[in-house]
Amino acid sequence: MTNRTMYDSVNLHGIPRPLPAHSIVAYYLDGHYAVASVAEVQTMFPTARLNPIDVNGSRANFARTLDVEPFDVNPSDCEQWLTEFKATNPGYKLGARGVIYSSVDTLPAIRTGTGPYILGRDYFIWPATGDGTIVTPEFLRIKFPHFGWPDGCVVACQNLWHRTYDSSVVLNDAFLP
Repeated sequence: MTNRTMYDSVNLHGIPRPLPAHSIVAYYLDGHYAVASVAEVQTMFPTARLNPIDVNGSRANFARTLDVEPFDVNPSDCEQWLTEFKATNPGYKLGARGVIYSSVDTLPAIRTGTGPYILGRDYFIWPATGDGTIVTPEFLRIKFPHFGWPDGCVVACQNLWHRTYDSSVVLNDAFLP
């Protein structure tokens, strides 16, 4: 298992710096908390890998993650986003697959909303708890036994919500290496 951390915030200045080696910074491409430019994020975090987030379903051509939360994208929109990701995102041809971020309780609706796409092959999940719990496929098999939760399907878990930023434990070494 990896020892990397992914950081995100509605205000990138709230993320502590300097970041540990091999960190990932997730940022919003659209919506209320969209960054002014990708260059701004690259300048602020020159050594971090970057995870662009699409909150309204319009940036499958560039984002790596889709934000499925109230007031953002609905679980029923996931199949369309994954289809657009596959067709338009340059990273797809290089092996990148879409990531869907959500609360743990939304995961069953996402599994239904992704239609024919296969978790762990066509897309991955980034669940959030905020209470320190780290969601793994084993955790999901117990909580939602009627769905298949393949090993490696969880790329990260947003397990801690700090005052000015959130942090996620990265669970998949292949995620933004």
